[in-house]
Amino acid sequence: MPLSDDVAQITLDDLHQLVADGEQEGVRLELKGDKPTKERLERGICAFANTSGGHFVIGVKGDEHTNQAIEVCGVAADRGLPEQLAQWLKEIRPRVNPAQSPLIDVGNGKVACVFYQPPSTLAPHMVSDWRYYMRAGATNTPMPEEMVSRYYLARQVGDRAALDVLNRDISCDCVKFRRQVWPGRSSGQGLPPIC
Repeated sequence: MPLSDDVAQITLDDLHQLVADGEQEGVRLELKGDKPTKERLERGICAFANTSGGHFVIGVKGDEHTNQAIEVCGVAADRGLPEQLAQWLKEIRPRVNPAQSPLIDVGNGKVACVFYQPPSTLAPHMVSDWRYYMRAGATNTPMPEEMVSRYYLARQVGDRAALDVLNRDISCDCVKFRRQVWPGRSSGQGLPPIC
């Protein structure tokens, strides 16, 4: 069962259902069993904004090999945690405003938190390391320069349809994506690792 875009309504039962359903990390879902670093949170939210949108779930552990949700483990309920996480995202440019759930008590002094970032009409977005990220499968990967240029052009002419096509293409399998972005390159030389 996918999570609601209205993260204020997400409950502990919804997180347990993610595990019961064996939901997998992918283009629209990222799971973090530990408190993410500033860089990981920035990259994840930025990648969702630049592609098809998605949920960044803190406090649900994913399997390293299958990417399936395996445990609602929570993270330490540090004082000021929601504010700290929100502050970290203020360095994304142009600014994003993901929905952030209230802390969800998972027991033993631990909490979970869910962010939902819809696809952005202001893409491409850049994080504090001056890179643009996109979601490719279950990973956040630097966006190729050609893709960044396409986004800026589409945004400049106000072509939402072009942005939708870019987002759809990114969501396709990696082979198809590579052929569309770099036509004529059969060896894959110079392509970023996106699978």
